[in-house]
Amino acid sequence: MQEHLEVYATKIHVKDNFGEGDVKASELKSIAEINSHFFINLKSGSSVIVPKTQVVSADLKSALKSLKVPFEKEMNWIWKSAM
Repeated sequence: MQEHLEVYATKIHVKDNFGEGDVKASELKSIAEINSHFFINLKSGSSVIVPKTQVVSADLKSALKSLKVPFEKEMNWIWKSAM
């Protein structure tokens, strides 16, 4: 499945095979960056996870920072196995 994400001054527009919609910047809680992904965390508790391999990460990072939402860099964070 392919998804599209566009960042505007006051919202993020997300489109996939099932539909499309906007997330207002006021609905965002924070954005976290790790080595391999961006996590766009919503106040509702949901997150949009963006793999860096699928985007130009410098461009997306700049666009996300323009939303004026807390931005956390956690470059030492690693995935932990449940087992």
